[in-house]
Amino acid sequence: MKKWLLILSGLLFFPSWNRAGAETILLSGSHSVTYDIINPRGLKNIPEYSNQSYSQKIISQDRVSKKVRVDIKMDPLPPSGPFPIDPGSLSPDLHRYLGAEEDVPAGNTRMIELAQKITQGSPNAVAAYNRIIDWVMDTLEYEINTPQDAISVLNNKKGSCVGFTNLSLTLLRASGFPARYVSGYLPPGYDWGISKDYWGVKTSGGGFHAWLEVYLPQIGWVFTDAQHSKAFVDPFHLLLGIRGLNIGDNVPREGEYIAVDHSTSYTIAEEENRSELVDSLPSPNKKLLGRVGSGGKVRGRVIATLTDRSGKVIPGAELVLWQGQKGIVNKANDSGIVFLIGLDQGEYDLTSQAPGFAARKERVAVNQGEAKRIQIRLDEGGEISGKVEDTDGQPIGKAKVFVWVGAVGTGYPVESNGRFRLRNLPLGEAKLSVQADGFIDEEERVVINRGGPVQVNFRLEPGGVLKGTVAEQQGKPVKKGKIFIWTGDQGVGYSIKEDGTYLVNGIKAGNYKLSVRSSGFVEEFKNIQIEKGKIFQVDFSLKLKEF
Repeated sequence: MKKWLLILSGLLFFPSWNRAGAETILLSGSHSVTYDIINPRGLKNIPEYSNQSYSQKIISQDRVSKKVRVDIKMDPLPPSGPFPIDPGSLSPDLHRYLGAEEDVPAGNTRMIELAQKITQGSPNAVAAYNRIIDWVMDTLEYEINTPQDAISVLNNKKGSCVGFTNLSLTLLRASGFPARYVSGYLPPGYDWGISKDYWGVKTSGGGFHAWLEVYLPQIGWVFTDAQHSKAFVDPFHLLLGIRGLNIGDNVPREGEYIAVDHSTSYTIAEEENRSELVDSLPSPNKKLLGRVGSGGKVRGRVIATLTDRSGKVIPGAELVLWQGQKGIVNKANDSGIVFLIGLDQGEYDLTSQAPGFAARKERVAVNQGEAKRIQIRLDEGGEISGKVEDTDGQPIGKAKVFVWVGAVGTGYPVESNGRFRLRNLPLGEAKLSVQADGFIDEEERVVINRGGPVQVNFRLEPGGVLKGTVAEQQGKPVKKGKIFIWTGDQGVGYSIKEDGTYLVNGIKAGNYKLSVRSSGFVEEFKNIQIEKGKIFQVDFSLKLKEF
């Protein structure tokens, strides 16, 4: 047995960017999508519109087709006005979006009291708005077969996109925010049930969809999808109409073909995505997307591009962020980019990996608020396969195979049938070793080349087992210290457990000298003869040093 630093593969992984748990993921940048929309029976009711975060324009059209461009801005929000909002600071045309309407009882006493409770202590208007959307997201569960007016949604704690929107509108208006109902569609798709995943947040409901537009003082009108994102919506929200404005249709009319009936097809003609992950906030309890606020402190982030040696993006590439012995897996996007966000100032260990490529490790230092961009090029990897058996040819299923780089070994569990297959290993010379309880370690040196796997089989001989206790002369366990097994003047040390016991497996047959060292005690020596396949009990009783 050897005393090495062992790093065991297959540790606990969490799929996310760089952290587990729900939160608001903050984005920056822009994203544009141009659609070719075709319906042989004719198209209509796709309006042009723009606000602070969204723009929808008709690039070209004829009777049966339209080319529509949707542009999204996710740059930091400008400074917002104070909260509570002074109604006198709002222009007269905004007051019409503060009152009650069907399914939106903004003047209801219960709604006003709830809105005051949610927004109490908000330092500015944007903070109050965020608290309302977070509360709606955390409180409601998605359900389409339930009443969708705001009162029913609040009572049942359930709603579809319509219900989420109606309750959000009611609470926002009750808090003094002008807000209005938006109807649209989530392309592509030709029927209900379409969902869209954007930066890890999925919009449910699909097909026809509802969201809202809210006026933020000193900022302007912005879209919000209470199931998906705050202060913007992604470019897969195609606008059909806004209630209270003379554009498009507010809701689809039964029996009338419009731009999104079953005959309509959508094709993305062009797409330019320059959006990036920036940071995260701890609320709500369900994941949402948002934008960085004005003057907000942003933590560090790493923007890593993973490619092969030629610069080509590697499908399925991953970047593991290590936090102690816990690794968090972050998958690269279609451009080969991984974003690690919410990093406090310090140094971080990263491991890049991809099928068919050798894993690569590096350490990156990140400063507060820094966006560190790194390029990682992975080398082609090789494979080693084989089996582990005892001297009778029986598989040893509880063994581990280690690949060594210097004094550091990466361990891989052997399957129950004794077989192993190690992928994505660096090319070149490698040292392997096998460890199994009750057996003597074996080592092998191999050369890993491109192509098929290198075949290495191990046949382990049984060894002796040494165990015992270490105590003071009064019988109290010695919790700290090491037992050493000496061959000549070379000793290998093994730690004593908290209960004062020790166990050493797989010792080669022969004569050994044992000793125990522990701070404050006199080192004690014993001799022993180890025989293979046998268990030997050796206990120690240590004397205190005299000072």
